[in-house]
Amino acid sequence: MLVEVRATTQATKEIEARISDEVWDRQKRWELRREVLFEAAKRMTAVFDQLGQLQIVLQATKESKHAQDVFDAKKFEENQKWFRRLRVLRESRVFIDVTCGKDIVNATDKFVLLATSIAGQIHKNDFEVYKTSVDALFTSAIAIRAAIRKELALEGGVEGRA
Repeated sequence: MLVEVRATTQATKEIEARISDEVWDRQKRWELRREVLFEAAKRMTAVFDQLGQLQIVLQATKESKHAQDVFDAKKFEENQKWFRRLRVLRESRVFIDVTCGKDIVNATDKFVLLATSIAGQIHKNDFEVYKTSVDALFTSAIAIRAAIRKELALEGGVEGRA
């Protein structure tokens, strides 16, 4: 009888430890996903903002009659910022692929593809592409936020906010 009680107690402790380890592992995986996704969201916002900056410089260059070399230098500087921001977003994309599900991977890929296409058109001096594409960018950003909520099991957002 005493042996059975000890065996039951030992089995109970092992089960409790295993459950505790599983909960701990699940929590740590969730925290990792959250960290990756929040960083990616920041980087996505920086890419979005940089597209606006590229558009502003392009527009100023078009409208300016003076100091073209100053605008060329500014355009070069903003292009460098664009490529840096795109690079770090692509780095985040790798971490997303490793830690998250396909919905957020696909949403991020669509945003990167759209942003890259718009930037390419801006670099070709398309003065209208940003204006005509900004709604698509917002829609893509909203899709990423929804995918992040889903990935982190925050379906409706904070306190059910959509």
